Order: sequence, then structure tokens, then C-alpha cells
Amino acid sequence: MNTFVSQLPTYKSATKAVLQRDLGLDQDPQRILISFVGRLAEQKGLQLLTGFAAGDGVSVMESILLRYPQVQFVVAGPQVDSLSRQFRGLVEYLCWKHRGRVAGIYNFIPHEYALEIFTASDFYLMPSRFEPGGLTQLEALSCGSLVIARNVGGLSATLCHVDDPSGKGNSFLFNDYTTTALRDTICWAIDSTRDEKYRRKLINRAARCEHDWENRVPQYVALFQHIAGVLDGEHPYDHLSKRVPILECLRP
Repeated sequence: MNTFVSQLPTYKSATKAVLQRDLGLDQDPQRILISFVGRLAEQKGLQLLTGFAAGDGVSVMESILLRYPQVQFVVAGPQVDSLSRQFRGLVEYLCWKHRGRVAGIYNFIPHEYALEIFTASDFYLMPSRFEPGGLTQLEALSCGSLVIARNVGGLSATLCHVDDPSGKGNSFLFNDYTTTALRDTICWAIDSTRDEKYRRKLINRAARCEHDWENRVPQYVALFQHIAGVLDGEHPYDHLSKRVPILECLRP
């Protein structure tokens, strides 16, 4: 792990160069690459990317492109509904207007290629309206891509806000499902990581996150024991209420 993390900046730079070349983006290692990979569906928050934020007369995506000339966007995933077709129209318009800075792929993305996009990216977007679980945010973190996501569902359970007092923060999270919240969070992420030392610290945190079964099994065991009524309050999991006192109230 230590060797991988120490060499991650080199891997990311090389992968970004290849992706920029293959997608027709301006080839510049200093560009800030922001990606979205997944189904182009309403659930994934496409409305936030296409909508106008407060004070802007353009979509959130174009607002970011205008504010930050060094930003590039890559959007990849299959179309699944009429909204995704509208979203594709916006992306293709931006590809034309901001040549060399926006690329879109509208097919199923093989897992290997998705990992390549994650590795090339500086930031990964997940502005989901709802998200029961989510896997791509974990893969993006493991590839050293900082996640910009809505603080909801499985994203809340697996991502740690950069300002978290634990010192383990690795993601930029927002609560409100609004275009303004997304735009402001993207701006915050870009502006705060101009400090190279801070950016590398966040990348290291992201890449070192552990979400394997070794850490999850004790939590599942505690949950099942709790449901079965054999676990009371003597455990480290605050989200599991004290079951025995509750049962005593129900069945005195």
C-alpha cells in the first residue's frame, strides 16, 4: 500500500495524459480533470449539472468551465431516459463551445476503463438525488480521485467530509439538493486544493481508505446479534439502540 500511494501521483499523471489524448482533450498535466461515470439517470443528479445556480445564467457545468479555464470534464455512461438525452445535448454543446475541455461517452463503460478514468481524474462527481449504496465513490477514492458528492444515503456512510474533526476527511460533501450547493462545493474543492501540500494529503487519505470485509464483518455480526436480541448496549456501535430495555418496556 505504501509503495502504491507514494507512486500514485506518477500513475495519475501518466493516465491523465493517455485519457486526454484518447478523448481529444487538451493535453496538459496541470488541467483539473473532473469526471462522472455511471448511468445517466435522474437519480444521479443530472438536473444539478444542467440547471442554473443562483446568480448564473448558464448551467453549473458551464459556470465551472467559465470560472476555471484549467478545468476539464469527462462524462461517461449509458443513456437510460429522456433526461439523459437532454444531458447529452448539454455535454455535446459544451464540447463544441469549449473545445478540448469536455468529452462525453454515452455507452456502457467497462470496469477497466472506468478505473482508468478514476485514476486520471482529480475530482469525481456524485451529486445523487438518492444513493442506497454506491460503489464508484469507493473506487474513485482508491484511485486517488477526491469525491464531490451529496451527503446522502450510502455516500454519507462511506465518505468522510474534509472538515471532519477526525482528521480522516477525504471528500467534499454538500447537503442540499440544489444547483447552487453543487456549484459552490465544486468551487470550494478546486479553490482549497490549490495548495499542493494539502491536495496531496487529501489524495493520500483517499487512497488509504479501507472498506474491505475485514472491517465490515464485525459490524454485520453486531447488527445480526442486535436483531436477534442477544446484544444490548455493550458494543461500540452508537447507531444500535439498547434493545433489552426496549423489550422490557414492551414485555414487562
